[in-house]
Amino acid sequence: MAARRFEEIYETGSEDLKKAGPEEGFVKFLGGVDGKLGAAKDSERTGWNVNFNVAATYVTLGFKTHFERGDGEEIFVYRVADKEARLVGYHVTSNAFVTN
Repeated sequence: MAARRFEEIYETGSEDLKKAGPEEGFVKFLGGVDGKLGAAKDSERTGWNVNFNVAATYVTLGFKTHFERGDGEEIFVYRVADKEARLVGYHVTSNAFVTN
């Protein structure tokens, strides 16, 4: 993300991520996050969860992140299958979206 390689993030994501929407929308979303919040300066893990099912394992990681232009809460969801973790979802909330 810091390198602004948004297309690559989408391309290496899971099939679940790709089914959720087209690359163009995902890239635009990440570009908007980067434009509003700027680069991540530091993060602190706030939680994690592992969910197992027959098809795969899902890992959710939560972080409180200080960006250049405000603080935010990030959640990353990964699907782990065949010894490989791929991004399923990225969620971010921040008051900076409203105030900046």
